[in-house]
Amino acid sequence: MRLLTGTLVADGSSDRLLKPILDWLLKQWLPTGTALDLQVPDWGRFPRPVPTLATKVLAAQQFFQADVYFLHRDAEKEPWATRYTEITTAAHRILGPAAPFVRVIPVRMTEAWLLHNEPAIREAA
Repeated sequence: MRLLTGTLVADGSSDRLLKPILDWLLKQWLPTGTALDLQVPDWGRFPRPVPTLATKVLAAQQFFQADVYFLHRDAEKEPWATRYTEITTAAHRILGPAAPFVRVIPVRMTEAWLLHNEPAIREAA
């Protein structure tokens, strides 16, 4: 069994609920015999403030090393393309242009994704 490690760099604390969605999605698409260990840092317990995407990516690279990084930003009032560029810029600047990363940009707030998974709804409550 091949183990792929991942780190979800989430926008906010409630966005940790993206983990079950990503776990499910990747289970559908990863090659047979590949397992994913996806970690989600709790920035509220971090010893230094990590207020921006760039500081979170830097902290993830230093303290939560992974084979692939899932970089999340809610679209909020910005166009999807703006968030796409923001994530790409931060990833290339901090992780390097060849680093494996996945942009996670829900167009609706992440909380709407809870409708996908009853246990996630219960956990959020």
